[in-house]
Amino acid sequence: MTRLAAAVTVPVTADIETGFATDPAGVADTVRRVLAAAAVGVNIEDGASGGPGLRDTDEQCDRLRAARGRTRRWRTRSSTRS
Repeated sequence: MTRLAAAVTVPVTADIETGFATDPAGVADTVRRVLAAAAVGVNIEDGASGGPGLRDTDEQCDRLRAARGRTRRWRTRSSTRS
C-alpha cells in the first residue's frame, strides 16, 4: 500500500473486504495499518466471512464504529504533527 500510494498522484483507498478480522477491534487495527500506509480511506464489505449472506446489522454497525473511531483518532493525531 505504501509503495502504491507513493507511486501515484491521486488519493488511494483500500478495499479491505470484511476488515480482515473476526471482531471490531481487529477491523480497527486493519484500518490503522491501512491509514499508516498512506491510504486516504477504506471500503468495508458487509458480507459474512466465509459464507453467503450479510452480517447481522448490529455486528456490522459495531465493526463500522470501531473503524470510524480509528479514523477519528488517526486524523486528530495526524493534524497535530508538525
